Amino acid sequence: VMLVVENVAEVHRFYCEMLGFVTSDFVSTANYGGQRGDFVFMRCNQRHHSLAIGYLPLGRRLGHLMLQVRDFDDVGRALDRVQRSAFRQTRALGRHINDRMFSFYVESPSGVQVECGWGGLEVEEGDLEVRTYDVTSAWGHQHLLNK
Repeated sequence: VMLVVENVAEVHRFYCEMLGFVTSDFVSTANYGGQRGDFVFMRCNQRHHSLAIGYLPLGRRLGHLMLQVRDFDDVGRALDRVQRSAFRQTRALGRHINDRMFSFYVESPSGVQVECGWGGLEVEEGDLEVRTYDVTSAWGHQHLLNK
């Protein structure tokens, strides 16, 4: 889940201090779909992150939710179905730089962005160095909202 929040530091502190989440990494990018984006990625289990929070000038909202499929080919088959449908793909196929998730995004009927992905990084406690990245993806994931 990615939440768009107004006070990143306050929300980050809440999840870490109150709910025991651990910081995985940060992304601070000058171009997140044409906007500046600052994000914190946190985990509460072995997944690289279960929650991402960030500020975007959109107001508070659910940014997207991610559904991880079992097989690499499941991503491709889902993408084929989306592209044959009336549903709008909102981000191109790509791989995230921090958790290595291979995915694409589509807008659901309710307007919620859904990321369909495979291959997300799992970590053991103490095995991950917290880093700050300046991009969200190693490749791909171009924003397609205007297409």
